[in-house]
Amino acid sequence: MVSTEDFNPDNKDHQQIKQHIMLGNGLSDINSTHEVHKALHDAGFEILEARNLVPEADPNTPWYRALQGRDLSLIITPRTPIGWSLTNFAILIGESFRLAPKGTRAVSTFLNKGADAVVEGSQRGVFTPIFFFLAWKP
Repeated sequence: MVSTEDFNPDNKDHQQIKQHIMLGNGLSDINSTHEVHKALHDAGFEILEARNLVPEADPNTPWYRALQGRDLSLIITPRTPIGWSLTNFAILIGESFRLAPKGTRAVSTFLNKGADAVVEGSQRGVFTPIFFFLAWKP
């Protein structure tokens, strides 16, 4: 996951999306495409090609479609608003009867917020998980 050139560090929405992505994915920070270029260069690599592949994908089937919860299937159901509510309710019951450890619902919530942030960040074009680079070390 990297931030694109469209990421604005002064934009509160962009910062909130970044924080949710970092928490939901266990990241300490998210580097920019520029920082990736610099790190490769500093390590002695020559960059032959580097680009965000998200814009090249089929717009009818974006990479984040499964995270949106818009398709009907048992796997996707927990990502729908109703599925998320039912899952949180079931976890609450499980925590109440000590069938699930205390804090399980909180983890489920931040993971779902992280998934939502990944989708929003990609839709806005400020984050991408598909940053391709081809480099070699002469």
